[in-house]
Amino acid sequence: MPQLYSTLLTIGQEKWKDNCWAVSIDKNNLIIALGSYHIINLFQFKNQTLKDTQTLLGHHDDITTLVFLNKKSQLISGSKDMQIIIWSLNLLSEPKKIQLLKGHNNQINCLIINKKEDIIISGCSQIIFWSQLLNQQQWVCQQQYESEKSIFGISINDNEDQIIACGEDQIILVMKYESSNSWSIIQKIQVEEWGYRLCFVGNNLFIFQPIIECDFVCLGAKTLHIYSFNFLQNKYLKSGEIEVKGDCQSCFQYFPTIYNCKREMLIHKNGCHLNFIRVQQNTITSKAEMIQYQFELVEIINFGNSDGFGNLIGTLSNDGENLIIWDNNQKKLQVIRLLQNDI
Repeated sequence: MPQLYSTLLTIGQEKWKDNCWAVSIDKNNLIIALGSYHIINLFQFKNQTLKDTQTLLGHHDDITTLVFLNKKSQLISGSKDMQIIIWSLNLLSEPKKIQLLKGHNNQINCLIINKKEDIIISGCSQIIFWSQLLNQQQWVCQQQYESEKSIFGISINDNEDQIIACGEDQIILVMKYESSNSWSIIQKIQVEEWGYRLCFVGNNLFIFQPIIECDFVCLGAKTLHIYSFNFLQNKYLKSGEIEVKGDCQSCFQYFPTIYNCKREMLIHKNGCHLNFIRVQQNTITSKAEMIQYQFELVEIINFGNSDGFGNLIGTLSNDGENLIIWDNNQKKLQVIRLLQNDI
């Protein structure tokens, strides 16, 4: 089997003695943002080199989420301090904080934004929908959902009319967008084990990664669970499992599963392994109860060491070419180029 990746760049720097929990890369593959404790470090990525250019100060606890906007020169950060900050990067030499969003009652674990970039969805023990009203620059809280326990993962489908969320309450929550600019709960899926990660593939199928607790340590499970929408029963049902590497290894929540539709590839962290899973849709008929997909584990990267801790975070560039990985065990930032022979 041909290798799907090559390591472009590996950088280890002693100044990053604190753990990092969030990383992002802008749409042009020119700026990488890395959250180190409460500080955001901005790097210029050019000619396969990284140059430390700026630091952003505004949070008071660990940075947990970083998302670059595509339509504006802005960066969104979420933190354990329960706050979201919108940063302007119009002048990279003088980045500035333009809005502070308050409303969460616990640390922010996950944050996504829609394609139009007018809705932010963030999760802690709540899910909050933030809207940017037409012709206005300020974000406002549009809707709030209260959960009994922490929310760790949120994903939105291609049509952006459904979201799914998972957390410690052993429930996968499915919400649907209504014409009244609100989201309503359409299904609660009870699962045997709670989880950190879930991800839509297209519009009517998603994967979910259970977590196993053992002696107060959170371990990755052996399989990903597949849920497909059953058009006859009008709800999501579990339709299969995919075996992945990283089971029985310590796992953390700060690396959301990535689905890249251009490459038809899932990039999924479990324990100290990255699993590359090819996704292909089967031919379907109008009478099919469920849309069928084939999943094939085609590549694995092991970032583990002797203690078995999978303490890493990562993201994929919009074009699907560069995988950015921060390894908290080795204090290394890596840029990994995904090759074209997987298409």
